[in-house]
Amino acid sequence: MGFENTHSRISRVTGSAQLRRCTNTPSPEALPPHKGMMAYAALPANSSSRWRVLPNQPPVLDLLDCGPGAPILLTDGTVLVQDNGCRDWWKLTPDDTGSYLNGTWTQIESLPLDYSPLYHSTAVLPDGRVIIEGGEYNFLHPAWTSKGAIYDPVANTWTPVAPPSFFGTCCGFNHRTIGDAQSTVLADGTYMQANCCTTQAALLDAKTLTWTPTGSGKFDINDEEGWTLLPNGHVLTVDGTCFSPYPLAKTQKFTTPDRGNGTVLEARWCSSGIRS
Repeated sequence: MGFENTHSRISRVTGSAQLRRCTNTPSPEALPPHKGMMAYAALPANSSSRWRVLPNQPPVLDLLDCGPGAPILLTDGTVLVQDNGCRDWWKLTPDDTGSYLNGTWTQIESLPLDYSPLYHSTAVLPDGRVIIEGGEYNFLHPAWTSKGAIYDPVANTWTPVAPPSFFGTCCGFNHRTIGDAQSTVLADGTYMQANCCTTQAALLDAKTLTWTPTGSGKFDINDEEGWTLLPNGHVLTVDGTCFSPYPLAKTQKFTTPDRGNGTVLEARWCSSGIRS
């Protein structure tokens, strides 16, 4: 997402979390162009390419407005694909030789009736479940929604996930935001979720589906950033949309708590340098 005036901002304090928000209405990313089978036909038939077009394309329900996207590999070797922006999801199961080219598509349970996101967080949890959170669009309308859901591949069910109660909002919305925010699974298996429109982040208890705030000292809001899990267990991010008059973008590192000796330290963000 983007904002019409990135230099116009105000700061306010809600509880112990400092939120920076814009004073203008967000400008959403453009919807994907309409798709069709002509797009597949236009792909080059290059036998030397490492890429192979699947002979069996996912039979999504709305190829024109939505179309296949958000592929994610599950722990059992199957692949989930969303009908991007629509509620239907599809699973590709390889054949008995492990070939995805000769795999089979089956439709899994659709998302809850009120949730049909586009541009959202997605992750596979250590127990094999899949979580999606937020969405810049809901039912192809700009929403910066805070809805979420977890998919259980064994039960073939989606369970709604309530947003963090402490998450703030932005830009005149009358609801908490997650939007097109980033997420990651930490080294200890904990799912960490950002709020697109504030400096806030949260950790999910995957058993109780409850959230705990985390990460102090964030330089700017999380808008248009990514999180990369480092080999030492920390998380690296680069300021993607600098909401300040400074022409340089900062990199920051999320220092995770040290649980090795039973002591839980504060998880916070610290500067890792400046990118010109």
